[in-house]
Amino acid sequence: MTMITRTIRSLEAQQIIKDALAANSVEMHIEAQGNEHFVSFAVQIPAGQVAYSAYRVSRGGKAHDGTPLPERIDGDMLIAWDSFADAVLAGQGVDNSYQCYYAERFGVAVVGDVVPTWDALTRHKPDIAAAWADAANALTPAP
Repeated sequence: MTMITRTIRSLEAQQIIKDALAANSVEMHIEAQGNEHFVSFAVQIPAGQVAYSAYRVSRGGKAHDGTPLPERIDGDMLIAWDSFADAVLAGQGVDNSYQCYYAERFGVAVVGDVVPTWDALTRHKPDIAAAWADAANALTPAP
């Protein structure tokens, strides 16, 4: 295997991080400790995007019908996922938080299909319900 070494400047690194995390902004911090310098990045990501990204990873990047899920969401989808995330962050369970998403989508999926209720998901599509639980867990700090 041939390896190529490439130097990446700070602005390019910030853009790569921003794209990889679907972040709104990335800020670089350099801290000096004695003779050493440490670089860290502060990243702002909408809570709905964090939840969706965890859902997407849990689903292997595929929707229920096998089509690819986009990496970044915006518009109505981000609003619906933010509604889910807000409920999770307020201490609601994944079932009640999913209802917030469901209500925001008016029961209609992006492709026009009917969004299943939480009960229907848990009964008929437990893998998708598990992905929603993963989305909620991504917003919940570990104890």
